[in-house]
Amino acid sequence: AGYSSEGKLTITFLDLIVVVKQTAPSTLMESVGKVAVLRARFKVMCLDTWGEGAYLVKIFPSSYWEPLRVSASRALVVMHPQIEPSNIVYRITEGPYHGWLEVTTTPGTLEVENYNEEPLHIVVFDQSIINENRLVYVQSGVNRTRDRIRMDVTNGIVWLKDVEIAIIIIPEHFYVSARNLTVVEGASVSLRPDSFRTETEYYRGKVVSYKVAKKPKFGKIVMGDQELDGLPLVALTESGKQSCAFALHVNIVPVNDETPIVAANTGLCVRHCVRSHDDEGRPADRHGTKGKMIFNVTDGLHELSKITFLISTKSVSLKIVRKQNLRVFPLMREPLNNYILMSKCSDPTRNIIYRVERAPTLGRLIMMNGENHHRSIKQFTQQDVNNTIVYYEHTHPFSDLHTNDSFVFTVEAALAKPLNDLTFNIDISVSSGGLAKYVHIPEIKVQEGDKVAIKANVTNVIAYLETQAGVRQPQIEAQWSQPLHGELKPFMSSLTQSQLEGGVVNYEHDDSDTLQDKIEMALFLLPDYVLLCNVTIPIHVIPVNDQPFRLLTDTPQIQVVQGENYTITKSDLLTEDVDTGPAGILYDIISGPTQGRMVMLDKNQTIDQAQSINKFTQDDINNGRVIYEHSGMLQTATFYFRVWDGQFKPTYTVFTIDVVPVILNVTSSHPINLQQGSNVATVTTDQIYIDTNAQKIKVWYNITRQPNYGMIYVGRNPVTYFSHKDLMDKVVIYMQNDMTTANDGFDLIAYVHHSNGTRPFTIEVTVQPLMTLGDFKVETDKAKITLANMDATGLAKLTASDPIYTLLRKPRFGTLKKIIRSSGEKTSAREREVAYFTHEDVKAGVIYYVARKKISDLNGLEDSFRFLLTATIFQPAAGECRRYIMREQNALVKIHGQAQGVAPIPLPRPPDHLMPKNLANMSLLRSPTNVGGSAPELTTTDNKVNQMTLRKHKGSPHTGSHGDCGLNMADLRNDIMGLLKDFTISQNEHMTSMRQDISQIKNQMDNIQSTTEYLVTEQSKIRTEMNELKNQKVISEEKFKILENDINALKTGSGQEPSSSLPTSSREDLIREIGERSNREKNILIIGVTELHGSEVETPAQQLHMKELKQKLLERHENGETELTIKYIKGYPKIVSSSKN
Repeated sequence: AGYSSEGKLTITFLDLIVVVKQTAPSTLMESVGKVAVLRARFKVMCLDTWGEGAYLVKIFPSSYWEPLRVSASRALVVMHPQIEPSNIVYRITEGPYHGWLEVTTTPGTLEVENYNEEPLHIVVFDQSIINENRLVYVQSGVNRTRDRIRMDVTNGIVWLKDVEIAIIIIPEHFYVSARNLTVVEGASVSLRPDSFRTETEYYRGKVVSYKVAKKPKFGKIVMGDQELDGLPLVALTESGKQSCAFALHVNIVPVNDETPIVAANTGLCVRHCVRSHDDEGRPADRHGTKGKMIFNVTDGLHELSKITFLISTKSVSLKIVRKQNLRVFPLMREPLNNYILMSKCSDPTRNIIYRVERAPTLGRLIMMNGENHHRSIKQFTQQDVNNTIVYYEHTHPFSDLHTNDSFVFTVEAALAKPLNDLTFNIDISVSSGGLAKYVHIPEIKVQEGDKVAIKANVTNVIAYLETQAGVRQPQIEAQWSQPLHGELKPFMSSLTQSQLEGGVVNYEHDDSDTLQDKIEMALFLLPDYVLLCNVTIPIHVIPVNDQPFRLLTDTPQIQVVQGENYTITKSDLLTEDVDTGPAGILYDIISGPTQGRMVMLDKNQTIDQAQSINKFTQDDINNGRVIYEHSGMLQTATFYFRVWDGQFKPTYTVFTIDVVPVILNVTSSHPINLQQGSNVATVTTDQIYIDTNAQKIKVWYNITRQPNYGMIYVGRNPVTYFSHKDLMDKVVIYMQNDMTTANDGFDLIAYVHHSNGTRPFTIEVTVQPLMTLGDFKVETDKAKITLANMDATGLAKLTASDPIYTLLRKPRFGTLKKIIRSSGEKTSAREREVAYFTHEDVKAGVIYYVARKKISDLNGLEDSFRFLLTATIFQPAAGECRRYIMREQNALVKIHGQAQGVAPIPLPRPPDHLMPKNLANMSLLRSPTNVGGSAPELTTTDNKVNQMTLRKHKGSPHTGSHGDCGLNMADLRNDIMGLLKDFTISQNEHMTSMRQDISQIKNQMDNIQSTTEYLVTEQSKIRTEMNELKNQKVISEEKFKILENDINALKTGSGQEPSSSLPTSSREDLIREIGERSNREKNILIIGVTELHGSEVETPAQQLHMKELKQKLLERHENGETELTIKYIKGYPKIVSSSKN
């Protein structure tokens, strides 16, 4: 009690407790164990408001101030004889590292948690839980043999710091290794205790016996001649635990105690020729002989004697395949080739040699070492002949037309019977083709349809025959044949030297559109008609433009997208002329185009560099050099042009260009796949689907929303826009800046030529797991997930960690379970549904997919689960495992990378020691926060401690309520089946109604499509007719302008030739000609009927021309030229000779 600053009396709760303690009867005191507890009820009032409560006071005896001690080392027991076990509290300060602690409701059991309930990792517990055998250590790591836990222990008053418990993890298998033994053949060796080593620490010193799993391969271990034997063993403990089988290898030192054996003696067969001598001492070749060799075999101790080795020989033969005469022109050289001389050997690996026994008498054999280097030879090989480097050179002149030479040779090959005294004949003659170079023929050119004299100078041939062949006053004769495209006039089958050199015979061209011709001529030496040579006389024909051109595209028209370029091809504009090439067909643009421009594009030139043109040729069109570039409004453009061949009258017409609007549809196609561990990925055309009638390289993209966790770069520069060409060149890059996320995205709009952009679309960025994903076979209701299905070994090596798979979505028709074994030497395996597992878990084979129903009930259904793969230093990556459940045992499950963003769903979190540090802030549900380092508040009630260390579990399915639950489930199943039947009937009725509506809609759409096609056809016809009318209007206007200019020129009498090149001489003829042509435009053209050339179809100008020709013909007949007549050539009348074919 005391007084306040105002002088009023104040009473605290402690004062009340003391008063109560001093005045209350003993019934108010409660004893909890050895700790006294005082409960004081009180009432607080303020004006008309009051409240009641109770204040608890714990009174500890003096024993609580005595130090705590560990009374057992094998079982965790910290005790004091005067302290209740429930008041001795443990707080974990460090560990465990490869598992966690749990408190169970039933002593000595491990309970299965619900999927959405994360296992509670106990950090505070009391001694009573340990005494009741309800504290369980759950081991979660793989390939671990030890773990430890460090704790602080308190009774609320005193502390026992850093109490450490060491945990030895009993592995499922234990391993034993053995040292190799060495034993001499036939001897024995003893096995010592140090011959075996128990590798698993827990089982060291517990092995009491060894069992032979398989007998030695060669019987007893002390027997055998092999240098290596083996003995599989299994170690056993006192409790009967068996180790994994291990091998005891025995190296056997061999002893030389047996005679050697010849394992193979099949003899030897060789190609050989044994040369001996006959009775008279002359060498003779013997073939097909046999021999033998006798030898002994020893290994240094034992010997095997008189072994016979047989040797047989096989003869080698040569034969001549070809040996023909060589034809050589006098004083020239000619090569030998394998078409003239060829030999073969029965053994193709041997070299064939030609040895010259007698050299040629009129020449020599030489071998070429280059173009101008050679040497005389006396032998050569078949390879030299195949390579045509062996020549015969004629060196001795003779006074005749031909002679013969030869040489004698022998064909040899190693150890083969040679072919002796073979003769090779050589024919030396002027008929071998060498005289053709002495015939001089000047270049012969003739105009198309004209004639030219044929001359050939053979003087050098005569001189050669006189000086080299010794022919006195040689007489030659030329014979030739008719050419293909002309005629020789007068035709003479044979000509003398004077006639040939004088040009008495003319070549007359047949007026066809050909450019080349030839005459084949042969020269003979009289009187025996010895062929000297054959000569070809080439004739070059100069073309004449006498055929009119034809514009095949009467109404040229193209369609161009607004703002785009169009290359004009011969399909759009084509003019042909039988006697004028495409380069001679000329186009002149008279006016236009009304929009855009015509350009000529050369090699290595862009459209911006190209110059505007108003002239081009058909060859330019055929080679794709003429381009129309549109610019301007969305309306039809035209240009007026003329085409001609430089000879005949030009044709004028209009080229129509229909301009259509730009169509642009762009959507996202595939996400950008970013490999886990990398922060850079290339954005390509695979991510964007584009449909447009414009050029794709002109499409641009604006980034309307930047990525949340990265940036877009073109090259090294961050950008807010890029082009489709950049995507094609693969220079657009996404770079991730925030490495804690598994997905990203950004928005784009596309546009062309500053037109309206498309609607925004999103490009997703997903991180692909750095792992190997394979097919998965589901053979039973429970299937193990192994490294063949999900292998993150690469990620584990790169990060030096154990990657974690955290489930983002559970399987629909099954669960993922992990096998967890309880502590103790006699292990028992239990399954727990998991929300996460590690790469080591998969590697150890403790993760299973368990179907909720039988496989036959899930036939054909697809199941999947999504996961998040995380490691220490790399960003997380999402993936998806899809499985198709089938009745057969070959159901395949395909695992793919996650294609969509990671949804932030609440998930259990792996233990903190398994979580990567860089993922500490990720939006996954965390485990309950560990209690801090301070002591628990023991001044509160004991239930608070119980709430911190215990949690309520669902009842076991094996309790007594199992039967009632089964009945309830049966009723529920019946209700569900009834609802499903009603739903199916309703759905069938609804689907029938929908099918009828869809059928009616389809019929209406077909009618609309037919009507649309008809309207499109009619619109096309109308457009074509309007274009024709427009073209006729333009042509008529141009004709009137030309006619007006011509009439003005005639009126003024200026002497200028009218622009229209009509063959009229007066204004009346001009007007009459125009009228006639206007009437003929209405005539019907019939193709395939021969055109008449009578006066009824001729114009007045043509009739006047024919009259003048007839007058000229009459005058020439009077002058004695009676062989002349009038003939139509190419549709035009001419005065020609009547004898011309």
